Amino acid sequence: MSDSQGSLQPFVAIMGNPYSGAKDNRARVERLIGALHQRDIQTQTVWDLKARAQCLADTEWKANCRCLVIAGGDGTVAGVTGLCHDLPVAILPLGNENLLAKELGFTVGEDRIAQAVAMGATRPMDLGMVNGQPFTIMVSCGLDADVVKRVTQWRRTPDGQRRVKHHSYAKPTFKSIWRYRFPRLSLIADGKQHDGYEVLIFNVNRYATGLNFVPEAKVDDGLLHWLVWKKQGRLNLLRLFMLVKMGRHINHKHVIMGQSQELELISRGPVAVQMDGDLLGDTPAKLTIHHCVLQVIDMSDASTTT
Repeated sequence: MSDSQGSLQPFVAIMGNPYSGAKDNRARVERLIGALHQRDIQTQTVWDLKARAQCLADTEWKANCRCLVIAGGDGTVAGVTGLCHDLPVAILPLGNENLLAKELGFTVGEDRIAQAVAMGATRPMDLGMVNGQPFTIMVSCGLDADVVKRVTQWRRTPDGQRRVKHHSYAKPTFKSIWRYRFPRLSLIADGKQHDGYEVLIFNVNRYATGLNFVPEAKVDDGLLHWLVWKKQGRLNLLRLFMLVKMGRHINHKHVIMGQSQELELISRGPVAVQMDGDLLGDTPAKLTIHHCVLQVIDMSDASTTT
């Protein structure tokens, strides 16, 4: 923890992940701290995971914290919001994709984020839960989750975790494309079972490379939007992604789509499941949605304010 100005005075907490993305994360955090200090806003910065959990469990600490700024990628955002629902949240995007930051307007630079935090206006957002773990964007099971599993295994070293960059996915992706066996998956929604070979479940309509799988999804609609692809094999899965790219997947004969508040994902054997770009584990998985439990700093005014 650094730049603390006293626990009895209001402050903004910055929860940082030093492993997110490819840039100098600490330098960007320092710029944000400077922008907040220019507005007479005191700060505390937490990089350590254990210290993060201790702070968010401390009633007095939270009583004096006016906002959490999560400095990291999508997985870091999900991890912090899962520990604390009762403080306003902002994002300093430091990951590779930063999907939620793009959705909520936080890709505008440190000064405008500081301005929005100073203004203090918020908007509500849903939070998804899968096997008791929080997610903000999406969960999937299939080939893309197998890629995430391989990246997770590559990241682990005796000295800690490697930092993931965009090119870090190249080798694991090629391995998954050639080795993944496309086991059959089943999604149970509202008592009905839907079978296929790729399952994607969204809280927010964001996916890597800008694909729009579920255009109707909103951050505060209280629903999980899901898609099941019914055709087996890598070429057929590539076809799905091409259909999505062209916006022609909706009502396609091999696509099943729907919205639910509770879902169950099962398979005959264990199959990898990923959430917000991080490995969750294997099937089975149970999902629910918590409606508007998060308060997110509203960027609509700060995005145009200097």
